[in-house]
Amino acid sequence: MKKEKKKKNKILSLLEFLLIIAALFLGFLIYAREDENGSFLNQYFHVNVSFKSFNDDLEMAIGRMLSDFNIFSLKEDTSVETVDKIYSYQQEEGNYFITDDHQIQMLKDGQILKLTKNQNYFDITLRYQGSILACYYEVFSPLVKEGDFLSAGDIFGSYENHFKALFTKDGEQLSYEEVLLS
Repeated sequence: MKKEKKKKNKILSLLEFLLIIAALFLGFLIYAREDENGSFLNQYFHVNVSFKSFNDDLEMAIGRMLSDFNIFSLKEDTSVETVDKIYSYQQEEGNYFITDDHQIQMLKDGQILKLTKNQNYFDITLRYQGSILACYYEVFSPLVKEGDFLSAGDIFGSYENHFKALFTKDGEQLSYEEVLLS
């Protein structure tokens, strides 16, 4: 009797390979999320690595992708506002700013983290791309809610006289110019 050689289906072999790659990639993502400081790699392989920035950027990208699908939104917003100009803040003294049209726009892609009512105004905390935290004060009329993902140039509020903005990255304060350059 002759032994018959089994033929492997090329499509199944390719699918098996892709699933193995996907499982390894998901395993890495889980590890990066659970051990942001890379203590396991540092302890056993003496590699000093941090996944904090990677996790923030990945969370921003996935959240942005999901927000584009509108799967978590209860009402559909079909109005789209486009901006045809370069947007900038004009700095007054200290950390106070003004704009040409009394509207505050996003400097980069980001997510609204916190919206707090403070007397007659609102305070808005958001995370810009690149792990930059921004706190906006004296916002008169917010146009967003917590958890919203916005693109650079999107309007998220307005102000009356001026607004205050503080920018930090890794616990260090950044200037407006440093935020634009990073």
